[in-house]
Amino acid sequence: MRFLDGEDDDYTRSMVCSFSDIGPEVITIFDRDISTTAVIEECRSSDEEIRNSYWIGSDGFIWRSIQYVSPSLGYFQIERLFR
Repeated sequence: MRFLDGEDDDYTRSMVCSFSDIGPEVITIFDRDISTTAVIEECRSSDEEIRNSYWIGSDGFIWRSIQYVSPSLGYFQIERLFR
């Protein structure tokens, strides 16, 4: 995985990742119900573990994600408002 440090320089971190299909889940964005499949990505290194979540439509479009950004910022939730 690639990260940015506090000096805006990127660095690479070696991690082992796996994906788990959690199953169908309906999410709501602006009063619109969207059928998705929830997927969890778990990544580990010798001293760190992160967990990203994705909600993917039947066409492969990612409607929502919660992704690790950095130690200081933690996780961001991202939602696509339209397609």
